[in-house]
Amino acid sequence: MVAAFETAAFDLKVGEISQPVKSEFGYHLIQVLGRGHIALDAEAYENARQAAFQEWLAEARTTYNVVVHDSWRAIVPTDPALSTTGQ
Repeated sequence: MVAAFETAAFDLKVGEISQPVKSEFGYHLIQVLGRGHIALDAEAYENARQAAFQEWLAEARTTYNVVVHDSWRAIVPTDPALSTTGQ
């Protein structure tokens, strides 16, 4: 949900109709018909959890100017070598 739409929708009381709300998709009139909680099944919960994490991660990378260096990939062996001498 885009921010302008979300703000308008959650500021209304049940039964109220908003003033026109402008979003990147055009203008909207919002009417709140009711509020409730809907239980998520395991798959929907996992999808929502992953989406929230990805959103948080993207925001954190921007906020804290995180730089990812992939140079470690060149020094990590692809197959671990096991010692046959017992050391």
